[in-house]
Amino acid sequence: TKKGTMINKMWRELGALDDSTEIIKTDSFYSVTLDGETLTVYNDFDKCKAEFLAHSQGDEEEINRMFDLIDWLIKTEHLEPELEVPYELQEKPNMRAMMDFLRHITYHFKLSLKEWSKKFNSPIIKMALNYSLINNYFNAFYFLQTLGNLFVGNDGLPVGGSHNMRDRIVNRYLSLGGKIFYNSDVSKIIVEDGVAKGIEVKGKEIYADYVISAIDTHYCLDKLLGNDLSTTEYQKFDNEPEKYPTYSFVIASYRTKVDFTNEEVDQIKKIPEYSFMNKKYDYISYRHYGYDKELMTDGYTTIQVMLTTFKEDYDYLKSLPRAQYMAFKEEIGKFYKTQLEGMYEGEFELIDVWSPLTNERYNHSYNGTFMPYPLIERMNQQIRSAKTDIKNLYLAGQWLISPGGVAVSSLTGRMAAQLILHNEGMDYKNI
Repeated sequence: TKKGTMINKMWRELGALDDSTEIIKTDSFYSVTLDGETLTVYNDFDKCKAEFLAHSQGDEEEINRMFDLIDWLIKTEHLEPELEVPYELQEKPNMRAMMDFLRHITYHFKLSLKEWSKKFNSPIIKMALNYSLINNYFNAFYFLQTLGNLFVGNDGLPVGGSHNMRDRIVNRYLSLGGKIFYNSDVSKIIVEDGVAKGIEVKGKEIYADYVISAIDTHYCLDKLLGNDLSTTEYQKFDNEPEKYPTYSFVIASYRTKVDFTNEEVDQIKKIPEYSFMNKKYDYISYRHYGYDKELMTDGYTTIQVMLTTFKEDYDYLKSLPRAQYMAFKEEIGKFYKTQLEGMYEGEFELIDVWSPLTNERYNHSYNGTFMPYPLIERMNQQIRSAKTDIKNLYLAGQWLISPGGVAVSSLTGRMAAQLILHNEGMDYKNI
């Protein structure tokens, strides 16, 4: 959301943001509570560093090393991915600058959050790192890069959330003459003599000059192309699930009239151990939407409790008969309702529970994921180019570049457009 950044420029081109879009700023990334003690990861450099030092138990050297790197990333503007142009069209990198960058990040780049947390003595700092960023497989460098973006003010939330943001993008697309066909699941990408010719929808063939697949890449490769495309990197990752895990959420959503005005938006709290999906957990992670009045109705605020899941959890849920799956959703909805009502004075009404299977049903998501492989230790953000070995077929979407997300998906769409412009001999640098 920060003006002047590459991603902000892209949001404005897409219509997702404009000068009239109101941006909400929150005070923190998240907070963690352990045995009555709370550590808040603030969106301010000095305040956040002071908070970590206040909870230090002989961890000053590790904390200073952490914030020294963030300071360097900010000053050298290493907070955004290097994606002004697609990988194939980038000039030869400055090796001296590259070596300097690697020298600065190597220590944290080689550590997962889980391994990094072991270098701290403070139990609450350990918890803050182990439960951050959805899961602790992520490398520590990515966590610090994320904090750097928050510290420079790139942390705003557009009023109206994703609903309004989506509508602005759709309206921008339609204003340019674009067309949208809803309820039109693509069954096949038409390929003739190594050239993408179009798509098949409900038995009807639709021909085009170019095809860009923006759906789940695994589904595109396995179902729409029938493995008619080189997938070496994906096969490598998928064949080593312990090293390259896929992850998702079970989410229980509630509405309540509890006032969250003075509450951190994202909170993680240690609670007595409990079990779901044959695994034990000892925390509750939740997010409230009371920071945005447009997301409230008749005084009700939405709360989402998020439980991180992995491939084995997806497999477990997939194996359940329908009745048992629905019973699981009911049980988890009741459990978190009891937890929330025990922490706050007020009633929490269950809206719905969704799981990796929900993501799969709506989006053909591989293993029910909503993000690709996490950026594990030593892992580079680049996974795959938007270009394929089928002529006139390009890929877009979050699976191309870890750690995924809406911004990354949009950047890959931009990359695909640039590659097409380059293929047509047109200017691709100034879009």
